[in-house]
Amino acid sequence: MLDSYNIDIANGFLPAHEPLEALPDEFGIWDSMARNFSGLLNAGVFRTQAEAMPIIDDVSSLQTPMELERAMLLLSIFGHGFVWQDYESSGYVPESIAIPWTLVAEQLGRPPTLAHASLVLNNWKKLEPNGSIKLGNLRTLIQFHGGLDESWFYLVTTEIEAIGAGVLRQFDRIQQAAQSDDFQQIENSLEMVRESLVALNTTLNRMYENCDPYIFYNRIRPFLASFENIEYRGCKQNPRSYFGGSAAQSSLLQAIDAMFSIEHQEEQSRSYLVKMRGYMPTGHAAYIDALENDKPLAHAIEQHNGCRHIHTACVDALIEFRQSHLKIVAQYVSSQMSQTGPGHIGTGGTDPMVFLKQVAKDTTSSV
Repeated sequence: MLDSYNIDIANGFLPAHEPLEALPDEFGIWDSMARNFSGLLNAGVFRTQAEAMPIIDDVSSLQTPMELERAMLLLSIFGHGFVWQDYESSGYVPESIAIPWTLVAEQLGRPPTLAHASLVLNNWKKLEPNGSIKLGNLRTLIQFHGGLDESWFYLVTTEIEAIGAGVLRQFDRIQQAAQSDDFQQIENSLEMVRESLVALNTTLNRMYENCDPYIFYNRIRPFLASFENIEYRGCKQNPRSYFGGSAAQSSLLQAIDAMFSIEHQEEQSRSYLVKMRGYMPTGHAAYIDALENDKPLAHAIEQHNGCRHIHTACVDALIEFRQSHLKIVAQYVSSQMSQTGPGHIGTGGTDPMVFLKQVAKDTTSSV
C-alpha cells in the first residue's frame, strides 16, 4: 500500500536510493555551480555568477524522479542563496534560475521554493554505503555558508525521517489489520510505533550537540525564510510569495497526527498545516489525506482496551517530542532575537512558538 504513495518500505518518505550527486551532462553548469556555491556565497559574489549563468529553458531530458529532485534541490538552493545573499531580499530571482526552477517544480507538482522535500529528503549521502541512514554516516550534498552546524541541522532531520520509516511500516500493518479487526496485531504495531516515537525524540534532542543556536539563527535561518513579492524573471505570475522551509512540511509528523486522529482546533494552525501539504511530494500528501479519511485506528480504540491504552502511550510519546521541539525553538529562535535581527517570524512564515504551542495543546487534548 505504501508504494502506491511513492513511500519506500525501507526508507519511508526518504527516497529508496541515495539522492544523485550529478545530473546529465547538459545540466553540468548547475553541478559546477553547486561545487563552488558556498565559496561564492561566502565571498558575496554568487549573485553576479548566477546572473551570468546560461539559461536552460528545456528540462525535458530530466527523465527520472531522482534527476528532477536533484535539479530541484540545486535550483532551490541557488534561488534562496540569490535572494538572501546578504540577508536582504534581492526582490527577484534571475532568469537563469527562475525559468528552469519553475519548469522542474511543475514536473514535481510543488512550488518553486526551498522546502523540506529538497533540503532534507534529497540532500544526503551515506559515508559508508552499506551503513544506515543515521548521524555519523551522513553528509549533506549542498549547503549555504557550509560547516558542521548547518549540515547537522539538516541531517538530524534526515535521521528522524529514517526512523520514521519504521513508523510507516507499522501504519501499513495497522491499516491491513483494521480490515479484519485484528486487534492484537494493531496493539503490537502501536507498541513498535511508541518505541519509534521515543527514538525520534532522542534524535531530535541531539540537535544541541553540533548546531549552535547563534549560528543557526544568524547564518542558517535567514536562507530558509519565506519569499514575499519576489519576481521570477522570465516567468509568468509575478510577483510571487511562498512559504519558506519548515518542519511542518515533513510528511512524517502530519501522517502521525492523521493516524492518531489528532485534530488541530485553531483555524490558523490547521490552515497552515494543510497549506504545507502543497509543499510535499504529491504522493506523500495524498497518503496523509487517506489516513485522515480512513481513520484506521478509530474502531480498535473504541473496542479494544489494549489498543486504547497503547494509543494513549503513543500520544504521550508524541507530546514529549513536541515539547522537545518547543524547547529547541525557544533556544534557537526566541532567545536569539534582537532589535537588529530578522524578527520572530519562523522560516515558514509563522511565529514558531505560538504555532508549536497550539500544536502541542491539540496533541495533549486528543488523549
